[in-house]
Amino acid sequence: MGIVSLRPVDDDDLAQRAAHGERAAMEALIRRHARAVWALCRRTLGDAQEADDVTQEALLKAWRALSSPAGAGYRGQGKFRSWLLRIAQRTCLDHLRARRALVPLEDAPPPTAAAPLRAEPDERAALASAVEGLDPRQRAVLHAKYTLGLSGPEIASLLDLTPANVRVLLHRAIARLRGELQ
Repeated sequence: MGIVSLRPVDDDDLAQRAAHGERAAMEALIRRHARAVWALCRRTLGDAQEADDVTQEALLKAWRALSSPAGAGYRGQGKFRSWLLRIAQRTCLDHLRARRALVPLEDAPPPTAAAPLRAEPDERAALASAVEGLDPRQRAVLHAKYTLGLSGPEIASLLDLTPANVRVLLHRAIARLRGELQ
């Protein structure tokens, strides 16, 4: 009888196996990270149904990138989760650009924003309204920091920014929210 390892398989191992066509490895990665991808899409797009569609699209792009013979996929340099969220963020931005081209701004539904659970309904509505008024990059940085719990360098990698840009966007977003909520 062989020894069974109880050590959980890490994302790098699963990504490597998925890159070689192992469907079960990709399914395990999706189970681990689909919720975070969906949350990012939901916050960026402001619509749950669109988030479902874009999440599927982003996960499919990741699957294709992993198995790409051109080597465009995940290379094990950094966290797999950050790589996957970067694909999701770019897919969301592509979707927003396409939506913007099709829907006049005055007809577009406003995106929703997360609010602290301890806030009263009036406070949540005020916060959601204030977050809606932020620049999309500021909203993305706030979401990555406070909803996904990513670090500054991870956010920088996710959004193709420098860590200094992340700090500036976060600082400006918080200052603007404070100003609007006081």
